[in-house]
Amino acid sequence: MSQDGGLFKQLLEDGQLIRIGMGESRCISFGAGIPGCVGTQGLAASTVVIIVSHHAVIFAHMTPTCDLHRYMDTIERAYRQFPTYFAAAFSVVVDAGYSHGYNTLLIEPTADIIEARLKIMGLRPGRREYNAESTSSALDRGGTVVVDGRGSTVEVYIEDVLIVSLKKSPADPRTSYQDGPFRGR
Repeated sequence: MSQDGGLFKQLLEDGQLIRIGMGESRCISFGAGIPGCVGTQGLAASTVVIIVSHHAVIFAHMTPTCDLHRYMDTIERAYRQFPTYFAAAFSVVVDAGYSHGYNTLLIEPTADIIEARLKIMGLRPGRREYNAESTSSALDRGGTVVVDGRGSTVEVYIEDVLIVSLKKSPADPRTSYQDGPFRGR
């Protein structure tokens, strides 16, 4: 991790990161010729949905005003389209947390809907909150989510803090997977 800009910025500068923009979702495999990291920044009250396995990641950066059901339909199609990629997957919902104010009432049901859909897909979603008040003023560093699939583990970071680490199996065929055709908005 870089001391002068955080993990997201350093990976982006090194050409090791596929950046997922606000309002974008993608399914990306960890394979030859593909940068091994996927991430987003500038969460600013957004929700991030990650379905990750040893082989690939579905990564969605949803805005508070997106068509949630359409997004989840797209995510579910990608998940079902590549069943071998996600046979041993886990999911994480990263949503905004506020220490006070009306916004908690708006965001809480969104995360509940997402979690319910992930459970219907057969996943057991974890949930992590980030402090939206502290990240909204530091968009180039705060409010980052990164999935790093370069090494012998797949690691998920929120604001440079490791939250999940998945060990890859020795028989993991890293070079046999390509960037999937899934891309949603």
